[in-house]
Amino acid sequence: MKRLAMAGAISAQKADDPLIGVKIGAKELFGQCMAAVHDDRGVHAETLLCVLGAISGFACPAAIAEQLALKGLTPPQVGIMVVEGADGRTYWFGDPVNHLLAEDHYAVWPLIAGKAQALGVTHFPDAANAMQHVAATVGGADFGIPRLPEGHRPALLPIDAARAVWPTARAIMIRYCDELREWPLLAALAAQEGQETVRDSLDPAIAATILLECAFPMAKLAPGSLGLSQPVG
Repeated sequence: MKRLAMAGAISAQKADDPLIGVKIGAKELFGQCMAAVHDDRGVHAETLLCVLGAISGFACPAAIAEQLALKGLTPPQVGIMVVEGADGRTYWFGDPVNHLLAEDHYAVWPLIAGKAQALGVTHFPDAANAMQHVAATVGGADFGIPRLPEGHRPALLPIDAARAVWPTARAIMIRYCDELREWPLLAALAAQEGQETVRDSLDPAIAATILLECAFPMAKLAPGSLGLSQPVG
């Protein structure tokens, strides 16, 4: 009953704000990510951002996979190059993924970078370099290991963060998003919540770097490569 009431309230507000559901979902996802990394010492800022970045990146191929399933299409049919890595994982490259990750106004990286700018950052991490690094390390031991300064490393790797939180994130996205392309947007808005939350304890430029270094590799990981038993797209 409570969920039905919430759905009705969201629907009533969509005329004024079409993204109201996505925004509410982002806050719920942020809360779930906070809970996932909370321990008896509190919340480790770098680990929280790792989780948020990993989910933001992985939401890109996951949303595409769901769309492909609905349309009965394969990745190559929509311009995705499928790469089998030496590590046994499958990776996706191409414009559809890049569009959701970095090239659209509401893409993951522009939203994270925009929030960083609002927090006073003037020198941003190099997104092009991050993209090149991901491509160069696919299938190797260095894939998905964030390049971060000493003292600012998360307690887990992005792939482990995505594996742990994605089932919860996916359920939230299904509940609050009207369109599949809103999945990465919802996750990026949750990442912005993270940037705001840690602003007093962590340099916003480092926060943006953590999000970048965790989001970009996970955006190239084919959904089935997380090893989850339930659907990931």
